[in-house]
Amino acid sequence: TATLLTGGGLWFFYLAVRTVFNEGLAFWALAAVTATNSLLGTGLLFHQTNLLGEIGYSNAQAAAMFLPQAGGAVIGGLTFGWLADRAARPMLPTVVALLLASTLLLGGMSVTFPTVLLYSVVLGMTMGSGAAVQSSLLPALFGVGHIGSISGTFALSSVLASALGA
Repeated sequence: TATLLTGGGLWFFYLAVRTVFNEGLAFWALAAVTATNSLLGTGLLFHQTNLLGEIGYSNAQAAAMFLPQAGGAVIGGLTFGWLADRAARPMLPTVVALLLASTLLLGGMSVTFPTVLLYSVVLGMTMGSGAAVQSSLLPALFGVGHIGSISGTFALSSVLASALGA
């Protein structure tokens, strides 16, 4: 223990503890955002015709809102992928969570066509951005040495959350 508390030993111990804690916290924070995105996004997508039917949309009109969602997913994925390659990386899970919150707010308040259209695009952006953030942050945070098992754990939590959302 004496060597641990002197100069280099204490420093390496500090780095090891800090790395384990930060990576563990980063893992659970990113897993929570990913699972919540899957849970709520799947629920909104699977029940879209019922939700929009409540405000007067036919099944065909509600199904047509999948097209703006697809466009939003492309925009969200490309934008957040680009941001993940830049300095904004640490803030991206928070931004995805805020985007999901705005989706839920829009979903509960939308009654006119422009607001339903905006809701659909933002829902797509939320789903696309969540996928981009997860796939780009995992190797950045944890390296590629065990990326298969880490990605598999994320996939498991995402599928379980999607099943709960359905």
